[in-house]
Amino acid sequence: MIASNLAKQAAPAEYRQAPFDIEVEQALLGAILVNNEAFERVSGFLEAQHFHEGLHQRIFETCGRLIRKGLLASPVTLRSHFSL
Repeated sequence: MIASNLAKQAAPAEYRQAPFDIEVEQALLGAILVNNEAFERVSGFLEAQHFHEGLHQRIFETCGRLIRKGLLASPVTLRSHFSL
C-alpha cells in the first residue's frame, strides 16, 4: 500500500530533471580556462551533455577539442570558435 502511494506521488520520468547549478558549471569552466589541467582531471567522468546550460556544453566541448590537440584553451583562444 505504501509503495503504491509513493509510486503515484513520484513525478513521471519525462518530467524529472537532474539537479543542476549554473554557478558550479561556470566555476568549473572558469577553472578549466585558467588551468587546462583541470580538464584532464574531470574529462574521464564528465561529458558535455552533463552540463545543463547549452552554452556551457559548447564551451566544454570546444575546450576539450583544443586541449586534446595540445592547444591552449583560454578565453582568448575560444573567442574565435563562438560568434558574438
